[in-house]
Amino acid sequence: MSYIRIEPHSQFKKAIHKVRKDGYITYNYWGMVEVCEKLYDISLEDAREWVDYNILGLNDDKEGLFKVRYTNRETLSKVRPKVGKVRRKVGR
Repeated sequence: MSYIRIEPHSQFKKAIHKVRKDGYITYNYWGMVEVCEKLYDISLEDAREWVDYNILGLNDDKEGLFKVRYTNRETLSKVRPKVGKVRRKVGR
């Protein structure tokens, strides 16, 4: 199985929740929404719609190309891992 990371990775790495040893990435939903808000300078509602259609739409098979963790938006800062730790795991 081939896994993907969402591009531009320099921005979406902020939304990574965890990375398995085999490279399978779990993203935080609200982290992706936050990245899209800033990256595309759009409203929260538009960012959610963009993520739901353009990113989550990629995950159409059984396990998916990546996993998404849904948490309350208010707890986003508590679930983000240290970027350096994630970067080492994905080899970048």
